[in-house]
Amino acid sequence: MVHSMILDLSDINWKKYLTAEEFNEVRTSKQKELVGLPSEVEDYIESLKKSTDSVALKTQLTED
Repeated sequence: MVHSMILDLSDINWKKYLTAEEFNEVRTSKQKELVGLPSEVEDYIESLKKSTDSVALKTQLTED
C-alpha cells in the first residue's frame, strides 16, 4: 500500500506535529526543479492577461 500526502508547509500548524528537523527534511526532500513553459505558452498566457473583462476573455478563449 502506498500513501501520498500534500503538505502546505506555509501552514504554521505543521510545527505542532513536526520537529524542526523533520520540518526541514520534508521541505528539502526530493525537491523537483520546475521546468519553464515554452515561449508560445507564456505568450498565450500573457495575451489572456490583457482581457479587460469576462466577455472579452471568453471571446479570446473560444477564438484560439
